[in-house]
Amino acid sequence: MNKLNMYIPRMFNNFSLDCVVRHLIRTKLFADGWAPNPRVLERIITKRRSMVEQAGKGLFLVEPRYPVAVGRFRKISKSSKVTTGRFVSPLAVLEEGLLPVESETANFELVVPAGWSPGQRVPLVIHMAATGDHGYLLRRTALAQPLVDRDGVASLILENPLYGRRKPAGQRRSGLRYTTDLYSMGLALIHEAQVLIHWSVQQGFWPVGLSGISLGGHMVTLATACWPLPLPAVPCLSGTTAALSFTEGAISRHVQWTSLSRTYPKFAEDFYKLINFPQKSNQSKFSVDSETNLIVNNKLIDFIFNKFSSLFSEFDKSSTICDFDCRDLLRVAMDETTNLTNYPVARDPRCVVSVVSARDSYVPRGTPLEALWPGVAVRELDRNGHVDCILKEQSAFRSAIRDSLRRFVGLYPSPLDVSLRY
Repeated sequence: MNKLNMYIPRMFNNFSLDCVVRHLIRTKLFADGWAPNPRVLERIITKRRSMVEQAGKGLFLVEPRYPVAVGRFRKISKSSKVTTGRFVSPLAVLEEGLLPVESETANFELVVPAGWSPGQRVPLVIHMAATGDHGYLLRRTALAQPLVDRDGVASLILENPLYGRRKPAGQRRSGLRYTTDLYSMGLALIHEAQVLIHWSVQQGFWPVGLSGISLGGHMVTLATACWPLPLPAVPCLSGTTAALSFTEGAISRHVQWTSLSRTYPKFAEDFYKLINFPQKSNQSKFSVDSETNLIVNNKLIDFIFNKFSSLFSEFDKSSTICDFDCRDLLRVAMDETTNLTNYPVARDPRCVVSVVSARDSYVPRGTPLEALWPGVAVRELDRNGHVDCILKEQSAFRSAIRDSLRRFVGLYPSPLDVSLRY
């Protein structure tokens, strides 16, 4: 009986908040399927690869003097003031139609010390949004306000594409309608981060870093990988690929698998053609980074299509016969677009401080960031899960931000030390 009493609390504590939140949230992801049309997927993959190639050559993805509009400041406390700004997302210019019209204008809030004026050197961190974080309030309250009040660190809070005022018509809350919406969001944020880093340095802020939690944390790693210079970065509660989260993690329960199953055959055929590199005939037709231990070859694809070709025409909404194949396909697609092994290594991983949870049901542990970016500082939080850390460890996130900025300044005391080309 004593052993049972010891076991029960441990059983309910482990991931308890993650489980509660998972069952409370009713919003479904990808309810309209894989993509609006195959052309969207093709454009995303082509753009991502060209972007990575450009970043790998040490080139900026946007012009340093990209136009940004800001309003007037207003005081929000004795020690801080705030303003808002906006600019056209570079992705809307470079790939017209890839973002919904509502998402084409990027909005942000800037929180600075009350006495700051342009040209004054003050550290700044750009905060990217977590899943479901619409607007600025949460990040301003938990991160920006304490950082500026206690440490004099300014914050720029970027509104995610497809969130808040950038949410497209027909989307319910944070429920992205298509899988390609997530990929478009990532492409947009990588470009928008570069606009904001350039602009912030030009305003006198230094050093300028990136920070994000959960979804925002992963976007931070992608943006850091594509920035051609050393950069302080703090990814929190995120992995090195979104594939594990959406196919194995708690968030996979919010995926509308029946919708993905209905359009699986056509999408699978189109997608695998897109990622098919010229290879020798005795090699696998489709392969993904070995770290994921996922290989899709000719025989598997032939097996899938032969086995289920007669069943797809009679597929019913309540059927889950394609669930396994949909998960496999989503894993491959997510790895193609979000796996850090498909991006350049951060220019100086010593400036990166990663915060992870010891027990996280939303972000399963895959390849650790330090294995891909040697030199990264990793801090493990001993909490009961993803949600528990978000609610109770904001001070740990702020501490990691301060330390990342200090590490960077110790290595690169001035903009000239990193050869910023403005």
